[in-house]
Amino acid sequence: MKQGAHILVADNSASFRMFIEKVVAEVWPNAQLVFCRDGMDVLEYFEEASNPQTVLVLLDVGTTSFDVLKWLREQKHLVDLPIIIWSSQPLQREKVMAQELGATDYLKKPDTFIELLETVRAFEQYYRSPNS
Repeated sequence: MKQGAHILVADNSASFRMFIEKVVAEVWPNAQLVFCRDGMDVLEYFEEASNPQTVLVLLDVGTTSFDVLKWLREQKHLVDLPIIIWSSQPLQREKVMAQELGATDYLKKPDTFIELLETVRAFEQYYRSPNS
């Protein structure tokens, strides 16, 4: 993976942001986390600067998540950007909507350190692979 690649995490939980920060530092030390509290922050982030270093977007399901996903997929320079939607309480209708709008995946949000560690490790291995 390239030095300084960005992972954008949109989650309004300060404790979860601290949680993921510790895990990413351990598993993916060259990555830089960019935190957004909500969908509007995500839109502002991408509107303010084209950021080709962003390699992954993690969106917690919220009131604007699917609008944000739709907007991101409409941006030609972001069409291949992996976007993972995750939810503490996954619902089938949300999974279908995420797939229809072009999410890379829809996952249950990790509840424990071990689950998050395994999830981040899988992302890191995937994006480090030569085919990504």
